[in-house]
Amino acid sequence: MKDATLVLDGKAIGYVFDQARPNVVNFNNTNIDVLSGDVVIADLRNSITPIVIDIENKAGNDSLKSQLLRGNNINITSSNGKTNYKYALVDDATIQIKSAVDKANLISDSDSEVFTKRSLYQNSRLHVEAFGSVKAELNTAQMNAIDDRFLAPVGLAITGSSKSVDNTTTEIGNKGKVFVDRTDAGQGGIGFLADYGWLNNYNAGKLEVEYSSVPGVTVTPNDGAVGNVWNK
Repeated sequence: MKDATLVLDGKAIGYVFDQARPNVVNFNNTNIDVLSGDVVIADLRNSITPIVIDIENKAGNDSLKSQLLRGNNINITSSNGKTNYKYALVDDATIQIKSAVDKANLISDSDSEVFTKRSLYQNSRLHVEAFGSVKAELNTAQMNAIDDRFLAPVGLAITGSSKSVDNTTTEIGNKGKVFVDRTDAGQGGIGFLADYGWLNNYNAGKLEVEYSSVPGVTVTPNDGAVGNVWNK
């Protein structure tokens, strides 16, 4: 698509991005105008090998946005001010968090913002690797900026999908550090949430709910905080 604008409304999906055949979809001076918060820009697939996504806070083609959308040659805007649309739907993938993800960091198109606000993962494996971390230290305003339906901060969440044959393809695995804290009044945070899947906090993994990620700083725990919630 060259020198053109793709308009997406309702529950539209813009295009299918097959990682195994990246040249099937090409963009050159392309604009995408999103008119609905339910829009998904890309359906990410791989017709040959399993999908693997690395979150490493890198720029260019290694950024999370580029991995999800097939490059950075797309200008995505919303002429009517929609903010909750997603860049990609990802089904049956392994997502490897190898660097720091901060859910309070909503700098546009940063890996933290894209992971937190612009991605839908299901029937997938979310792995926090040894040098990776996830921080969800959020107040009500910050949660609303991510999604105004959120009632509490969540470290990591994953669900099964219609493609799930059983619950073995849906997992949260932590070998790094995950910090979750509700920083104002309200329901306390949730560490890990898996619907039809598995939770594995390995020996090296650290999960702290209603604690500060800053050493020596003490916070007042909120009621209703939960470490793990899962439905196998």
